[in-house]
Amino acid sequence: MPARNKKGKSFNPIFLIGIILMAILLFIAKEVFEHYKKGKPNSAVSSDSDDSIHGSISDSAFEKKLAIPLIHKSDEIVKHQAYTLSYSREDMEPYWVAYKLTAWMASGTEKRSGDFREDPAVPTGSAEPEDYKHSGYDRGHICPAADMKWSREAMSETFYMSNMTPQDHGFNDGIWAHLENRVRGWAKQYGEVFIAAGPVLNGTMKKIGRDKVSVPSYFYKVILAPEGNTYKGIGFIIPNKDLHESYYHYAVSIDSVEKVTNIDFFPSLPDSSEKRIEHSFSLEEWR
Repeated sequence: MPARNKKGKSFNPIFLIGIILMAILLFIAKEVFEHYKKGKPNSAVSSDSDDSIHGSISDSAFEKKLAIPLIHKSDEIVKHQAYTLSYSREDMEPYWVAYKLTAWMASGTEKRSGDFREDPAVPTGSAEPEDYKHSGYDRGHICPAADMKWSREAMSETFYMSNMTPQDHGFNDGIWAHLENRVRGWAKQYGEVFIAAGPVLNGTMKKIGRDKVSVPSYFYKVILAPEGNTYKGIGFIIPNKDLHESYYHYAVSIDSVEKVTNIDFFPSLPDSSEKRIEHSFSLEEWR
């Protein structure tokens, strides 16, 4: 006979089972929703071998830090929503800006914000928009605004002055913009790319503005893209002037960029893979 409670009513175990099943289904639905919000599911397995070095595609700790160059204790590191930078107090511009760009990010539609302003996250203070006034140089992005059209906040953050460097207008609007556009094309082609870019801050440089912002003679960009179970890389060192050659004319190995900038790129790669990827490149593979 079914069990009875103190008031003599029957207790139905099927009712209890139904409540438990409903709770399980609600928990599963919540987990699926949270996972959907974070982005696409992981599709690769992390490995330390040379032939399979991918972390998971979206959220692995490995890929979150893959674009970040080697950081030293004295570096002034600033982290924003979609990019990280190392700031040079002496030059009032970034040594490097690093970030991951996915196909989805490169296909955004957010409008350009244009809100140039000081970066409150720089402890020692960043340059000001007025530093560039009447200087003859553009406030040139290192992390392009067009790479951050996927988010209003990310777009706005590209206009912090910590992400700006003095660029010749012909350079900024020409070869540099063309390279930025090609990198977005690679993000769509390969699904994701890892980027570090910045000015070459060495030698005697002209200064502009009250904050004495250095005017670089060259800019660099290094890119890492998935290739099967590993990666391939390419670098560029381009003079800060109006140029009419293709950016491919200035393509170099990542090792070459490291020698010029004294920056260690992609240190999260296993040593054997890093050496192979950064030592050489095939230009045809990137056309």
